[in-house]
Amino acid sequence: MELWAKSDDITIAGGFGGPIEKGWNSIGTRLKKVDAVYSHADFQTERIETKVKGNLGYLIQHEQITFSSDKNDEQLVRNYRITMIFEKWEDGWKIIHRHADPNMEWKSP
Repeated sequence: MELWAKSDDITIAGGFGGPIEKGWNSIGTRLKKVDAVYSHADFQTERIETKVKGNLGYLIQHEQITFSSDKNDEQLVRNYRITMIFEKWEDGWKIIHRHADPNMEWKSP
């Protein structure tokens, strides 16, 4: 949560679905819910691309999260395609937008 800018104009389109949320109050609440699900998870990332230009930068990566279900000891795996946009603040780079969606196989319509 320290990586996020604490601002009213940050956004998240989270991997669990739901509306695009805006502002730290809303996003902070969402991140706490996600942390409860993934608190004892194993994260693997594959960086696809990064770029910095001036005070903005972005990161594109795959994330694989392996975690245990609260209902039983079953190991579950989630794969996401991630795009994050960063802005340089006085105290370092901060996330100002994150978009995650399930990394599904491409199928033509």
